[in-house]
Amino acid sequence: IERERFGSIVGFVEKEPSVFPMTRQGAINDIGSEEIVETLMSSGGAIEVEAKLETDLSPESISGFKWTSRGPDQKFSAGTTTTVRVIVEQRRPITYVIPMLKAWIFGGKDDSAPQI
Repeated sequence: IERERFGSIVGFVEKEPSVFPMTRQGAINDIGSEEIVETLMSSGGAIEVEAKLETDLSPESISGFKWTSRGPDQKFSAGTTTTVRVIVEQRRPITYVIPMLKAWIFGGKDDSAPQI
């Protein structure tokens, strides 16, 4: 499904991601399919993240999920794989600039400035 055309499903990370990569056996236990795990882990280690996808039960939503746009006209079944993008933080660009300007003008270090 093209994100540019249909948008993205809205969801939220429910708990902190694991610090260590999942083992193959742990992933098989969670997912239940060795074939899917082999595909998902073929490029290396994987970090487990639990996310809750928002639902849309309106008649206009064929997929049953809330989308950032109109979404596709299809349903999804268990085992459907996807690519995920996670927004860690949303800040206005000016909030990065002001602390650095303050530190530059007044001297010293401003702890609210992001590390570059």
